[in-house]
Amino acid sequence: MKDTSVDDAVNTIDVLVPLDADGEEAGTKGLFRATDREFVLQKLPVATLQRSVREVCAAVRGIFDEVARESGEMDLAEAQLSFEVNSKGGLNLIGSAEIGTKGAVVLVFRKP
Repeated sequence: MKDTSVDDAVNTIDVLVPLDADGEEAGTKGLFRATDREFVLQKLPVATLQRSVREVCAAVRGIFDEVARESGEMDLAEAQLSFEVNSKGGLNLIGSAEIGTKGAVVLVFRKP
């Protein structure tokens, strides 16, 4: 019988997700807003996270390209955006530093 633990370790990543009051995983809500909940490790397919990162990067690139077209030249040299990974493998943009998050995924976009 083939040992699949190595395949699982390469193809999945563990993500901490909050539990709802009824003990079920809390869907796509973010981790950082749940300060008084229990958390559980959930295996997330790496392909799902890769797809989410690609989609976010494409969206951000589109936004910056549009701003550059409208302004004639993009004055912005660099932008840093922070994201959290939700229980479904999506990325949620963290809109405020006041949330006090730790462990966010930071994507840095630099002007070529």
